[in-house]
Amino acid sequence: MFFGAKRSSGVPFLLRILTAVLLGVVAVLVSSATHPQRGSGRPRVGLVMNGDGAVGFAQIGVLQWLEEHRIPVDYIAGTGVGSLIGGGYAAGKSPADIRHFIEQIDFSTALFLGDAPYQDKGKWGRPQLIKLPGIPGIPGLELNAFVPAKIPDMIVPLLPGIGNAYRAPVNFDDLPTPFRCLTADLRSGELVEFATGSLPDVLRACVTIIGVSTPVRLGEKILVSGSIINSIPVDTIRQRGADVVIVSYISPRSFPTAGGDSDFASLTEQMERSLEVARERNDSAELKKADVLIHPNIGKVNAGDLNRIFEIEHIGYVAAEEKAAALRALSASESEWQQYLENRYSRKR
Repeated sequence: MFFGAKRSSGVPFLLRILTAVLLGVVAVLVSSATHPQRGSGRPRVGLVMNGDGAVGFAQIGVLQWLEEHRIPVDYIAGTGVGSLIGGGYAAGKSPADIRHFIEQIDFSTALFLGDAPYQDKGKWGRPQLIKLPGIPGIPGLELNAFVPAKIPDMIVPLLPGIGNAYRAPVNFDDLPTPFRCLTADLRSGELVEFATGSLPDVLRACVTIIGVSTPVRLGEKILVSGSIINSIPVDTIRQRGADVVIVSYISPRSFPTAGGDSDFASLTEQMERSLEVARERNDSAELKKADVLIHPNIGKVNAGDLNRIFEIEHIGYVAAEEKAAALRALSASESEWQQYLENRYSRKR
């Protein structure tokens, strides 16, 4: 008799015990595979990064500071060039590796030529009849104008090559650091979160800026940087299992004087600033979800300063240092850090 229950033999009871033990072992192994970088007793850390154009290089400095202070990144997500830097890190590259990769690109040539063969560059121009409105007493004009049929790839298609080791489709949870990134589908107007695919192809879509580079077609989708809808996907990284979320946020301001002494006289300034205002409003709600917020001050650096990588990277490093008190609370012990590195690099291709 055991708690009033009858047993004719101890065998079924022992089988139940053995089954429970085996199930427990399997659960532990599955948890280990799902969260390979979790150390004993430490919180799982997620990092979210944004930044369109050259200003996104500041995220290299943020990663450098985190590594120097033994802060593991168990999950990483991003938009724009924040996705590119995060994707490189997720693929097993160190901050120094990422910097070196970008340094090797000749932006003066690649900026306009890219890496697409001549046959893929499409028809670069075509005549089009444009009707200009008239005013009372003066008829309108008709111009047979020569207009571009395709946008040049000015965002540097070479950049996504940082993920070439994962050109074949892969589950992004199987990367050295589990990774997510967001793009926007121009056809549906919705965010597209990537958890699988060819890493370089996905990164190419992530860094595509409307009006600067040709949208990327993947299946039925026409993709550009997801930052136009959601610049900082905090919820995405929390859903992956992060206990603590660090957000490294770069304001979407093209004009350092925005809100200051600029009179926004040109149509371009007015259009760009209107988009920035909309993005800032969306971002402000997401920023409140961060546990630690790093905010690189890009100052007078702009998205086109592709040859100022060291200066921009330093801005990110300084921004992380300013949050040292909060970040150091996440530092792993020496043994945990070594275990983290071993797990991370054992998964690298």
